[in-house]
Amino acid sequence: MKRILNEIESDFSKIKEQTASYDRNLALVGLMNELEKHYGTMITFETEEQLQAELRKNDAMRLYRQISFARTNED
Repeated sequence: MKRILNEIESDFSKIKEQTASYDRNLALVGLMNELEKHYGTMITFETEEQLQAELRKNDAMRLYRQISFARTNED
C-alpha cells in the first residue's frame, strides 16, 4: 500500500506544477479517486482538533487534502 501512496504522491508532484486548467483538475480528481479506492473514503471530523490529529497520523488523508486544495476554479 505504501508503494501506491508513493506513486500517487509522485504523480501529484508533477501535476501540481502544471498551469491551472480543466485537464489539470481532471487529473487531480483522478488521483483523489485512486486514493479513495485504495485507502477508503476520507472521513469528516466535527472539530479542527480531531482533523489535525488524524492528518498527523494518516498520510493518505493528508495527501488527499493537498490534492483537493490544489484544484482550481477551472472545473
